[in-house]
Amino acid sequence: MKKSVSILLMLLAILLVPILAWATQADASFKFSLDASGDAVITGYVGSAIDVTIPETLAGHRVTAIGEAAFMNKDTLTGISLPDGILSIDRSAFKNCRSAVSINIPITVRKIGANAFENCFSLVGATVPEGITALENRVFLNCHGLQRLTLPRSLETIGDGSLAGLHSLKELELPKALRTIGLGAFASGKGLESLVIPSSVTDIGYSAFHGSENLKRVVLSTGMQETLGGLFHGCPDLEEVSFPDNIRRIDPGMLFTSSPKVSVHGFVGSAAQVTANALRIPFVPIESIREVKILLGNENATGQLKGIDLSSAQKELQFSAQVSPDSPWPGVDWKSTAPTIAGVDAYGVVTGNKSGKATIVASAVDGSGVSAQIQINVANLVKGVTVSGETEMKANQNLVLTVAVVPEQADNKQVSWTSSHPDILSVAKNGKAAAAKRVPAITIVTLTAQATDGSGVSGNHEVTVYPLAYGISLKANDRPVEEKGTIGIDLSSGDPTVQLVAAVIPADAMQDVTWKSSANRIATVSETGFVAGLKKGSANITLSAQDGSGIKATYKVNVSNLVSEIVITGSDAVASGKSITLKA
Repeated sequence: MKKSVSILLMLLAILLVPILAWATQADASFKFSLDASGDAVITGYVGSAIDVTIPETLAGHRVTAIGEAAFMNKDTLTGISLPDGILSIDRSAFKNCRSAVSINIPITVRKIGANAFENCFSLVGATVPEGITALENRVFLNCHGLQRLTLPRSLETIGDGSLAGLHSLKELELPKALRTIGLGAFASGKGLESLVIPSSVTDIGYSAFHGSENLKRVVLSTGMQETLGGLFHGCPDLEEVSFPDNIRRIDPGMLFTSSPKVSVHGFVGSAAQVTANALRIPFVPIESIREVKILLGNENATGQLKGIDLSSAQKELQFSAQVSPDSPWPGVDWKSTAPTIAGVDAYGVVTGNKSGKATIVASAVDGSGVSAQIQINVANLVKGVTVSGETEMKANQNLVLTVAVVPEQADNKQVSWTSSHPDILSVAKNGKAAAAKRVPAITIVTLTAQATDGSGVSGNHEVTVYPLAYGISLKANDRPVEEKGTIGIDLSSGDPTVQLVAAVIPADAMQDVTWKSSANRIATVSETGFVAGLKKGSANITLSAQDGSGIKATYKVNVSNLVSEIVITGSDAVASGKSITLKA
């Protein structure tokens, strides 16, 4: 028994050796030190792998930082995977990793040091995590192959040369929190063709775009008041630069000396026009913005009330703005009149904080002073509206609708009413619907009760409205009879009768009518409108609509021996200028 146990222990030991050796070998590929918190800071890599995955822990210590120059000059590395939990990528951490195609930056990173990815020629894409406020100097300098770069909304500073020498990056969206662009920040790049500087930027360093060979269009920030010389020196393809009215001072030194195709776009009478005239550069006037619209999705929400539900986990609404006419500065500045109730960020995201109402204002940034606003109601919102009541009615009738609103704890249960056909069926504030006196045809009307708390919740109710008669037309033996016309019956004929056919107006109304003669001894009328003449005289035939409208029509019937032929006698010739007498 003891021998069996000993053999089992030996087998377990043999099986465990490779696992322990592998773990030790992996740890040995990384040099690290411990910071004051006892977390591991990687200081070097001595392994031979070309694709490296940095572990979450080393020797039981959580890895939280890539130290200064830890992977610098590792030319053979093609892929580097960093774990979540990394907080800092220090200065020159991956500098000169010329073959690295991919280096992920975990969302936990809050600091990227200067030169961190400098000369990573093969790096294809990078996403800088939210929370980082500054790209220090030369972070992505000479990343020639970088095709995709996503900057965080939190970014406020782009350091000197931080995005210089990017030959493959064709487009870049700068965040709206950005304030400072450093010296030569975009210099010597061959990829970027167009760039819009957000209105938050107040300072652009000297030679920021120097040597950007393919740059064609730049829109400068409305937050700037002056430009430094050399800003666009060495930009031979530059065609269009838009200057806002805020820029009062433009240093012309080496501004466009290398840009033979450039035109200056700006407002009439601005410093931009003065500079363009002085440098003999074409000037293109910009039209001021005249209108701002606030959109919620594709809906124009300008001037409306929108709700944020305190009882919901989602307490945000994403708005956008649209300006007209088109402008180089289509963005807006967002502000809330009561940010403690509902705040708004630079991207139009409104967040409900506590119960109450706030006004959100979107102001054009081109200096026109044009703005738009919406109202935000932060409350326990309505989630459902149900409308009940009769589904059929006739013209000139009334209908009372009932509304049920949920949940019970909704702060505002009031609704507003609308009708899809208000000319047929109108609805009052209290939910009482009234049909028009004249309804031309059977009409299905949708009545809508919408919550007034900004939730956008509504309930519909369909009502079919039937017309009532408002006229009766008549035919006698298939011939139309004029209103209040007279119908003749010939007693001397072999058949002193006439068939009357009634048509109730409108055609969709009930067509049933009753017939009545005022003098049955002279003329009788059947239920089908068949009139028989009995003796000479006159009788009134009255038709009454049977739909409850009270509409009637009366026609006169004359019963007599009617003339069947008229014979005219007299000369059949007359001399010119003479007259003759004819007899009938």
